[in-house]
Amino acid sequence: MQDRWALADGEVDLARGLVHRGGSAVELTTKEVQLLRYLVERQGQDVPRAALLRDVWGFPGRTPASRAPDFVVQRLRRKIERDPAQPAMLLTVFGQGYRLEAPVRVQLQTAVVQPPGAPYEPGWYAARPAEEAQAASLLTTSGAPVVLLGPQGQGKSWLLHHLLAGLPLDHAVVLLDAAVLPPADPFEHIALEIADQVGLSDAQVSEVWDRRGDPRRRLLRFLEHSALPRVSGCLVIALDRADQLADGAGAGLYAWLRSVASRPGAPWDQLRLLLAISTEPALLVTDPGASPFNLAPPVRVGDLEPVSVAWLAERHDGGWSVEELDALRAWVGGHPFLVRRALARVADGSAKADVLRQTEPYADVLRSRLGLLRARPDLLELTRSMLAGPLATSDPLRAHELERVGVARIEGGRLRFAYAVVERFLRQVL
Repeated sequence: MQDRWALADGEVDLARGLVHRGGSAVELTTKEVQLLRYLVERQGQDVPRAALLRDVWGFPGRTPASRAPDFVVQRLRRKIERDPAQPAMLLTVFGQGYRLEAPVRVQLQTAVVQPPGAPYEPGWYAARPAEEAQAASLLTTSGAPVVLLGPQGQGKSWLLHHLLAGLPLDHAVVLLDAAVLPPADPFEHIALEIADQVGLSDAQVSEVWDRRGDPRRRLLRFLEHSALPRVSGCLVIALDRADQLADGAGAGLYAWLRSVASRPGAPWDQLRLLLAISTEPALLVTDPGASPFNLAPPVRVGDLEPVSVAWLAERHDGGWSVEELDALRAWVGGHPFLVRRALARVADGSAKADVLRQTEPYADVLRSRLGLLRARPDLLELTRSMLAGPLATSDPLRAHELERVGVARIEGGRLRFAYAVVERFLRQVL
């Protein structure tokens, strides 16, 4: 396979891991080179995300539902595309994976529907100015981790990807999905992911890991003496769905994250932590001293603002009027997943009246919430009590759990249904 690949305005040197454009050179990470080689070998073919996870990331057996490739693709686009928001070479195959096209066969994406739950795409990202500004400011300083907190389906993963994609290119970024980390001992896995991003080999990780000692101390030693000295900017460790590690031995990772955040001076001032969780921090760790989530106030990820909902509606090309958008927000609020579901349905030909008044277009999401409630009789009983009207939050822990799953919200010390469509559905089935 050729190691030099021509761009419309430059060249990729895969052997040296460099992109030459406009008289300057940008380095590629080890994983970016591996991914680009894999796609170049399959140029013009649709490559499923599962194949990337198996062959490039090396996940054995059944492929986990990780979105690690999506972030690396976003970073690659910033380095090889003229307009990363409208890629012409490294294209998304919606619902499947990616395809690499030669520069001479420039193709712009023409899809006008973005399915809810699809991987992060900068061209479909709805702005969250307040949350973005708060999180970006916190990421400029070392110390306490930046925690993105919000109910399930609230768009925390997209915000996390958006923040990472906007970091300076001299930053090394490690994106981890807690749902697919090995819960018994995640530390070696994290070390290998870090090594990929800073240009170290698996053998160099093994040199540290073959020694005796607690895995947490070995990872600290690897960071301090091997990884951080290789980074010219900062090393950002991002952990999506961090509350997935609350059970079992994986909870020890929380204590490790807290200990890392409290280390002063060089080289630790180059380290940044970015965590996304759906669970109120007080519900995650019984010992507050072992929790990284309570070191600083979290960035609370709420509903999309009306202007962002209107932008999404225009992006979906559905011809929505101001009055129809008001009706949509009255029905599903600014919940990103529900809003996208409504807009995608209308763009695909459904009647607006259905998505503005019926529960059926959102049935899969609503049934999943019902399943979570039925697995917890105490939460189901609390939900039934809400059918009579808003409740005083006499049991804050249970109230926060209802808020986490997107069924309710706490306003003015009272618990009420989060969205009109949720209330209508639960009244129909309970």
